[in-house]
Amino acid sequence: MSEDLRGLLRARFAWTDPGDGSGYVVSNRSGWWRDPRILAGLGEALGDLFRDAEPTVVVSPEVTGFLVGPLVARAIGAGFVEAYRAGARRPIAEPMTWTTVPSDHRGDQQQLGVRHGLVRPADRVLVVDDWAATGAQARALRSLFPGSPGTGLSSSPDGPLLRGPVEGPLLRGPDEGPLFRGPDKGPLFRGPDEGPFLPGTDEGPLLPGTDEGPLLPGTYVGTAVIVDECPPEVSAELGIRGLLTGQDLT
Repeated sequence: MSEDLRGLLRARFAWTDPGDGSGYVVSNRSGWWRDPRILAGLGEALGDLFRDAEPTVVVSPEVTGFLVGPLVARAIGAGFVEAYRAGARRPIAEPMTWTTVPSDHRGDQQQLGVRHGLVRPADRVLVVDDWAATGAQARALRSLFPGSPGTGLSSSPDGPLLRGPVEGPLLRGPDEGPLFRGPDKGPLFRGPDEGPFLPGTDEGPLLPGTDEGPLLPGTYVGTAVIVDECPPEVSAELGIRGLLTGQDLT
C-alpha cells in the first residue's frame, strides 16, 4: 500500500462524540467512501495483502463489507459472495447456511448467512471487511469452511444435519423428540416434546455438520481489513491482515 493511501485513510477518518454524556466516541468512516482516490486504490491495496494466497472468491459480512468486498474482488479477479445478517431484512428466499457470531465488537450476538451453492469446493475464500476489533466475524465465517486450516472442523457424516432456511439453521433435535412438519410442505424435523412447529423448507440439501455449525465447501485463506485492532494473537490465529492498526487512528 502506498503511503499516499495510508495518509488519505487517516485524514478522511474521524472520531465523533455523540453527545450523550457516555464519554464514548464512535468511528466516522464516511469520509473514506466520499473520497474517489480511496475508492480507486482500496481494492488493490486490500487484495495485495493476500494476493500470494490466490483467492478465488471474496466473502464479506453485511453491511460495510458489501461495499469493500466487491472492490477487492474486482481488483484480484475473484468473485463476490454476501454474508447476510439474520433479521436485517425480509427473509431471504434461497436456502442459506448460517453461522453464529458469539459476540461482535458491541457485545451483541448475531448470525451471518451465505447462500448455498455460491462457494464451491475448489474455492479459496478471502473474507473482507472494513474493521476487525475482536475477530468475531472473521472467526464465525472461517467456521463455515471445512478446508480451513486450524478450525478443527470436518465434514464427517457423524455430525448433526442442518438446513439453512430463510431465518436461520434448522437442526434435527434429540432422537427422543417427536417429528414436526413445517408449513408449506417443508421437511420433517425432530424437536422437543413441548416445542413449537418449526418452519420447513423444501429447497437445498441437508448438509453434514459438526457440533459447532454447518459447513460449506471451500478453503478459508484469511481476512483482509482496512483497520485491524485485534490483539496480535487473535490476528495471527485467524490470519487477519490490515492496512492500518487502531493506533494509526488515535
